[in-house]
Amino acid sequence: MFINTGKFKKMITTAWKLHHFIAGCTERKYFFSDGTVIISVYRDMLPNKEKAAVIELIGELPEEGQVMKTGKDMPSQYMVMTDMWDVEKIFEKCQCSMTVTRSLYQGSLSTYRVIQNRKDQKCFFVDNYFIDLFDRGAWTEDDFEPEGPKTLNDSPGTLYWKNDTMTFAVYPISVPEDNQELRTYLTLLENMELPEDKYL
Repeated sequence: MFINTGKFKKMITTAWKLHHFIAGCTERKYFFSDGTVIISVYRDMLPNKEKAAVIELIGELPEEGQVMKTGKDMPSQYMVMTDMWDVEKIFEKCQCSMTVTRSLYQGSLSTYRVIQNRKDQKCFFVDNYFIDLFDRGAWTEDDFEPEGPKTLNDSPGTLYWKNDTMTFAVYPISVPEDNQELRTYLTLLENMELPEDKYL
């Protein structure tokens, strides 16, 4: 995996406490989500520490065909398996490469990372918390440099990364129409090519 074990555990624990933790299993992969990110890992390549973190929270790993939403002091709710969880398949359809820039915006609740499309310099945000999940030190002998980030098309949208062990997807942050401060900030950034961040 190309994400940090400790931060993975913190992410799923926070989601579980907020009743937003989703865990599922397909024929070949496990996937985990907090509602804003999806982490899909081949079943035979999920490291033991990550397995233990999931089991510590929900008591077991999901079985093939299961998707369950769980949380603290609540019974598991079983969900319908849909194509939205097959992020590897969606990655293969992505047509546009995006750039993770060094630019950050400090909001009242979190820090936003600026993502830029080099074709037209259009910018959008993702929560920087998810960029901080990436960790070269977490790579195993099966890992290599992930491809990405990519989106389905040139418009701002879900970002996808993939290598031979896992696929990672994170949803963009929507800027409200009435938030002129954020919209002005993005507009100003779109007048230049922003420096790329070497986050991996």
